Amino acid sequence: MGKWMQQAVKQQKQFYINHLLRVGLTDDPAQLEHWTLEELRREYERFRPIWTMKGGQFHERKSARAGETHH
Repeated sequence: MGKWMQQAVKQQKQFYINHLLRVGLTDDPAQLEHWTLEELRREYERFRPIWTMKGGQFHERKSARAGETHH
C-alpha cells in the first residue's frame, strides 16, 4: 500500500476512533486501535443519529447512493 493510502486509512480510522470516544463507547483509545476500519465504521454507524433537526422539524436522512429513506 502506498504512503498516501496508508495516511488516508490512518486518518479515517482516527476519525472513527475520536467519534466513538466522544459517544462513550470506551475510555481506552488503545483498545480501538486494534479494530479494523470496517469494525470502526460499523460502530460509528450504530451511534450516528438517523434524525437531524432542521427548522424545528425532524427530517429523515436519505441515502446518497440510492435516494432511499433510512428507517
